Amino acid sequence: DPYWVDNPLDLDRSKELRSVISAPLKFADNTLGCIHIESTQLAAFEDSDLLMLETLAGHLAVALVNARLYQAMINRTTDLSAHTEILEALNATRDLDALFKTIALQIGHIVPYTGFAVSRYDAETQTVTYIYVDTPDETFHSGATFAASDSPYTLEVCQRGEPIIVPDFMDKSLPVELSARLKRVGVRSGLLAPITYHEEIIGVLILSQKEVGIYNEQDVQRIQSLLPHFALAIKQAEEYQALQQAYADLQKAQENI
Repeated sequence: DPYWVDNPLDLDRSKELRSVISAPLKFADNTLGCIHIESTQLAAFEDSDLLMLETLAGHLAVALVNARLYQAMINRTTDLSAHTEILEALNATRDLDALFKTIALQIGHIVPYTGFAVSRYDAETQTVTYIYVDTPDETFHSGATFAASDSPYTLEVCQRGEPIIVPDFMDKSLPVELSARLKRVGVRSGLLAPITYHEEIIGVLILSQKEVGIYNEQDVQRIQSLLPHFALAIKQAEEYQALQQAYADLQKAQENI
């Protein structure tokens, strides 16, 4: 594994190492990792040590597979619970703020975040408008509108229609204003995903963290299964608001008559 080649287990003693012994963690035909032991002594290990290590590695591989299966089961149970809670909220209210509070809470059970936001994307004007922000500030708040091009990541998601993971926002050259905003709120890493309704991108989910390199592909997969609920919540709330406005206009017209 190149990681261990470039990153000795003990940096302070790496120059003192004289011998190592390693064995693969294999389950069926899959290599899951390795068990690795280092020593500052010359020829510290013998064939019998390797035999013992290989036996131990077999047990560890089984334990690792079992742990992964158990975690997958826990994830599926958690995801199902999140789906249920969100669907109940969609049936119970048309209030966008209330809906996204519930969605944000359920997302928090699946992936960690210190910032949660949903923006509405207008393809015609190429703008994004934040419709819900879990931790608002003077820059990022509900109702704030920006050109999609102000954020290269948001623009990329809207154009490609695929989620992206940003391990560290400060790794790349960002527009000065955006970089200043992110530094001000302490954002370092993020996960952005498109919200699609009938093959049209209508918004972007933005999860952010104050730490670097938090998100991975498994997080993307788990989030993607919930994205249709976001689209339904947005459309449902917009239609309800349109109906309310039409009813208010009708009442006003009747009063005028």
